[in-house]
Amino acid sequence: MPREPPGHASPLRGLSCLGRSLLVAGLTTAPSGPVMMATAPVSAALSKAGGPKITLMAGALIVAARHGLNSC
Repeated sequence: MPREPPGHASPLRGLSCLGRSLLVAGLTTAPSGPVMMATAPVSAALSKAGGPKITLMAGALIVAARHGLNSC
């Protein structure tokens, strides 16, 4: 992969620490669209019941847990 000039982050930079090809990375993230569509009603119900602050905190915890599972 070519080096980026200083101050310019490549969107592909994070994939190098996982040791995966672009094809594998794309196929791994492909199911995220249908999963988001399937969980949208749950998110809407959570937001309606507890407000946007609860929804934001739940989402942040899910993202943090997922990041912890995939750390380099």
